[in-house]
Amino acid sequence: MKNEKCCLSIIIPVYNAGKYLRECLSSVVKQKLPNFEVICINDGSTDDSLDILQEFASKYEFIRIINKKNGGVISARILGYDNASGEYIGWVDADDFVDAEMFSVLYENAIKNDADVSYCNYNFYPNEVINKQKWYKDYDGNVNWKFIMNNTIQWNKIVKKELLDRLNITELFETVGEGCYGLVLINAKKIVSIDKPLYNYRVGHSSLSSNFKNVNWYKKVVDRSFNMLNYVEKNEYSNEWCDYYRYRYLYYNLILMISSAYSGDKKTYISSKKIINSDRLFSKKYKPYLKNSFSLFKIFFLKLGASSYLMMRLMSKLIFH
Repeated sequence: MKNEKCCLSIIIPVYNAGKYLRECLSSVVKQKLPNFEVICINDGSTDDSLDILQEFASKYEFIRIINKKNGGVISARILGYDNASGEYIGWVDADDFVDAEMFSVLYENAIKNDADVSYCNYNFYPNEVINKQKWYKDYDGNVNWKFIMNNTIQWNKIVKKELLDRLNITELFETVGEGCYGLVLINAKKIVSIDKPLYNYRVGHSSLSSNFKNVNWYKKVVDRSFNMLNYVEKNEYSNEWCDYYRYRYLYYNLILMISSAYSGDKKTYISSKKIINSDRLFSKKYKPYLKNSFSLFKIFFLKLGASSYLMMRLMSKLIFH
């Protein structure tokens, strides 16, 4: 049963996060807000995550635990959202942690400006990653493709639940995945940002998205990007957004090509290659997007790799060995 309406719901999907969960929860409970709730979705954890959740829930009445069979982070996000009662919705991943003032700063900024979206910068933790691009761009009043490309993560933002409900965010999570927050920004009437790193994003540990051997994971990403393209075209978004999301579909096919070549999956490589060639990813039309995603050096070698399975396999082994 949902709590009475509060100012903010912080949703934390949890799956076998015992190693980091205490640090995560300790940071979240320090938030200074008028009234907020923390909804922890235990997604069938088999480690000590549930014990840690129960330990914190016994001390803090605003923490709720919802247990479910393991179904993946998207299903956990959806269940958390369906049980949220906040005016705004925020997210924290269970292996990350936040500054003690993060959500109070975001909430005060949102209320002061009557904003649909309020977000902040973040840190790589424990160390900066030189070769990893940040998914953050300060808001300068323009919602264009460059802004969207660098801001689609959900965990450094709070968003009005009214806007998320209007977009039917749970259905979008299901069909297009976590990239749906690009649509949130496109449809927001007012956005505010603070260029202060208040969220700590943990790097250096294994994850599905960083494993180039996980071809099936990237296949799902490609499917979701295809669904996103269909969504913007069906709902008659502007040509700018249709072109951008077509590029994203081609981009993820390119990443799938790298992954499949690395893993020795020639059939998947050929399938993605056909899609990339049919829409001419490396043509002038997509050049601005590619330059924003990769260095000119990488574009040159990716173009070579997209022309030959053996070349892509060799390059992927050299780069990701």
